[in-house]
Amino acid sequence: MREVYGGTSSYKNQVHATWQFANDIKPGDIIFVKKGRKEIIGRGVVEGEYVYDPTREHYRNTRTVRWTDKGLWEHPEQLAMKTLTDVTPYTDFVKKTQALFDGDSIDSAVRDEDEEERTYDPYTADDFLHDVFMDEDRYIILKALLLTKKNVILQGAWCVFNQLPLLFVIGLPIGLAKKQAARCCMEALVLYLTFHYFLSTILSQWGNVFGVDFAA
Repeated sequence: MREVYGGTSSYKNQVHATWQFANDIKPGDIIFVKKGRKEIIGRGVVEGEYVYDPTREHYRNTRTVRWTDKGLWEHPEQLAMKTLTDVTPYTDFVKKTQALFDGDSIDSAVRDEDEEERTYDPYTADDFLHDVFMDEDRYIILKALLLTKKNVILQGAWCVFNQLPLLFVIGLPIGLAKKQAARCCMEALVLYLTFHYFLSTILSQWGNVFGVDFAA
């Protein structure tokens, strides 16, 4: 772009927009056209693939679009400065923009969407095993891990609090020591206790997986 347009700019945004226009946009996508940073002037549906037309004097990067709405609508939010922006991840922004064309108030459109009760078909263990490359035994182990992992994290988090008396007895003389290196004793103790709590909880939950027999 520097060779064509000159200047010292990096043309980063322009290059990214051109790439998105040619590669990311797909037929069926809904596009909104903005004017400045406060107005929307149209909505359309992409119907064609990317075409570079060298016969055009300007705007040679083209796509066929069926325009469903043309006019002038003031947007309640400030629009992006970029020429082309993928707004798909910004669901609230999309709802508000759609509401401009659907004739609904923006607040009610967002509220109705949030309050709408969604129902989903039950997803059973058989459905899961059908979708993944995993046998039933490994599935049972994975499920047990997911159900008990919170307990492992909780036990590790409570490690320091459960040992406060011991830490106080050791930490007090260390704090009064004149040599700074004495704090290494406290650091080693905390590391040991944390390791001990995590290891103890992991073995109590999944000891059979590692071949540990607590009954022996």
